[in-house]
Amino acid sequence: MHRLIRSFAAALLALVAGAAFAAYPERPITLIVPWGAGGGTDAVARFFGAYLEKDLGQPINVVNRTGGNGVVGHSAIAQAAPIDDTTPFASAWNRLVAASGVMDASAAAQEFTDLFIGVGRCDVNLHGSHWKVGAMMERPLAELRAELAALGLGRRADVVMLEDHLSALFETMRILVAGKDDRPPSAVAVQRDFFERQIGSWAFRCCAAIRESTIANYYRCVAEFAEQFMALDRDALAME
Repeated sequence: MHRLIRSFAAALLALVAGAAFAAYPERPITLIVPWGAGGGTDAVARFFGAYLEKDLGQPINVVNRTGGNGVVGHSAIAQAAPIDDTTPFASAWNRLVAASGVMDASAAAQEFTDLFIGVGRCDVNLHGSHWKVGAMMERPLAELRAELAALGLGRRADVVMLEDHLSALFETMRILVAGKDDRPPSAVAVQRDFFERQIGSWAFRCCAAIRESTIANYYRCVAEFAEQFMALDRDALAME
């Protein structure tokens, strides 16, 4: 699971384009994933890509740049051109790109462990139930499972991650937005309701906790950009 979160910055948005943000985007966007197709990181990337393609009106090309235990893909991300703008979204993106350029992979893995696993207790919990009621495996998780079942979705038998983990919820949103195999995209109202109940109701507080943690370094930049991106999605869904 640490590989998924360690690559969260890459999966959020690897925008390899040099256009100014005010006129952005003027051409198709490349979204780089440092891991192979079909994994959790790839799923999160395609979730964000589906949203961006709809909101920005340009094709989002997901490119899996594998090799070197993520080094190849992260190197490509670090070389991405900054966005020439001072909006909160652009500023957060540029800080993330700069941090990716200097962050050592092993140091990022250790920071992940310290932040999200810890010894006995993690510094920041990435599960919705924790943020909603202060405990794991409680009523919010049961309600989420019932909602997923109503949507025809559920956790695969080979997956141990709980359904209310932030990355699992992002993957669910990807399926609702883009569909999967023979499953068509869900109605915008369904997407909006799921986002508001299962992500928007707590994920911003989670990102704020990451930013404020004394342990966070690289993941402070990840959390800042995640907040800006989720705000973009929230506002876009509200206008539908």
